Amino acid sequence: MLKRSLFLLAILCTAPLAAQAADFDYNYVEGGYASVSPSGSGSSLTGFEADGSYEFMPSWHAIAGYQHVSCCGIKQNTLDVGAGWNNSLADSVDLYIDGQFLSVDSTGPGTHTGWAAEGGLRAMLAEKFELDGFVNHSDVNSNTENTLGVRGLFAIDKYWHLFASYSNNSDYDTFLIGVRYNF
Repeated sequence: MLKRSLFLLAILCTAPLAAQAADFDYNYVEGGYASVSPSGSGSSLTGFEADGSYEFMPSWHAIAGYQHVSCCGIKQNTLDVGAGWNNSLADSVDLYIDGQFLSVDSTGPGTHTGWAAEGGLRAMLAEKFELDGFVNHSDVNSNTENTLGVRGLFAIDKYWHLFASYSNNSDYDTFLIGVRYNF
């Protein structure tokens, strides 16, 4: 009897979340402040990042982004271009998988190219709050990285959102904060 009551209570508590049908938007541009902190370094490279996504077919989107960070005589510019696939797993959860071409230009080593693959879940936790989790694997000039990250978005209205993102791998931590415009 207790198990049945707890099960019913769990269903009743999650019903409002399921009722919030989330139409995740893959048409956006965003920009903001970027901070990249190399492991074992006392200073962070700071600058800006701009990126966007455009849904060109149902469940398919193109992506592009640019990041410029610098500190202490070091500059790094990263350009990414790619495409992705997305699919609804539930009313308030989407799965996405992206593939990207990367170009990284750093002071010292110069420009190197490579690729990245990212997969993640977008979850609408409340009417105006989205939380995303993702994993990324990249290979630039035979240097591979596996990165875990989390991103939160708060909707000001239908078009404007505030976001913050944190990701970590063995070489650096990255923190982003900015604004997104959905179109």
